[in-house]
Amino acid sequence: MDVLGEVFSIRVKRKKTDVTDETGALIRLPLERWEHLLDEHPHEFSYSDFGIVLDAVADPDYILRARDGARDAVVNYGAQFLHVFYREINGNGGFVITARYLKTFDRTLVIWRKDEHDRES
Repeated sequence: MDVLGEVFSIRVKRKKTDVTDETGALIRLPLERWEHLLDEHPHEFSYSDFGIVLDAVADPDYILRARDGARDAVVNYGAQFLHVFYREINGNGGFVITARYLKTFDRTLVIWRKDEHDRES
């Protein structure tokens, strides 16, 4: 694997539970997807923000169900929430689809919450 591929990836560290299928997969942020994010959301992301996007997948406040089997990792940044949409291909890997900041999210789609997981540990 090339160095750039290593830089743009992070391992999901959450354990498998009854509520979610997050098993520690390596989630990639392909350069093509990152360039798409920078082109589509230039007012939200700068080149150096790829770490923020990957960290949201690795350590979200919430995980939501998204369309077509994808997941939405959500991190609360006060007045707004970072949403990172990603897909797991199998238990070992996956990739970021897109990301954006929104003012809220649909709480009925929550399948995992950090605070609930922390209480169980």
